[in-house]
Amino acid sequence: MPRRDDRRVARTRSGRYEIRFDEQERQLLLTLRRQLVELLETDSSSQLLRRLFPPAYHDEPELEEEYRRLMGEDIVQRKLDALEAVEATAAATEVSEEQVTAWLSAIHDLRLVLGTSLDVHEDLRFDEIDPASADAPTYALYESLTVVEYQIVEALTASL
Repeated sequence: MPRRDDRRVARTRSGRYEIRFDEQERQLLLTLRRQLVELLETDSSSQLLRRLFPPAYHDEPELEEEYRRLMGEDIVQRKLDALEAVEATAAATEVSEEQVTAWLSAIHDLRLVLGTSLDVHEDLRFDEIDPASADAPTYALYESLTVVEYQIVEALTASL
């Protein structure tokens, strides 16, 4: 578990949430955010998004189709809203609970898309990834987003 000094997200005494990213990390997050927004807006049927939209009814295609018809746009809009909140607060060093919850949603979605592109599975061991492989930086990014997601959850549950 990271020490408090190593955390990217931590709950403050006032009940807000401190965001500790350097400028390069913030710019990378905004770039990933922009790419995901573009994908959601232009190609919501992309295979890269399949983990963002798991089926609600695995064995009932008619119900699944109806669910997608009724809920599909709303689900996409909620994801876009979370990504918009990240852009709006990307330069902030402190955010509200509502804003950090949006960060959690956006980072989770970014991880799912990266994980899909890398074909991440439960058995993956990051220490076995060849650092010289072409995908090594993307795996490192995936792992970093995983840590940030964990830290946000930990910060949100600190007061429970």
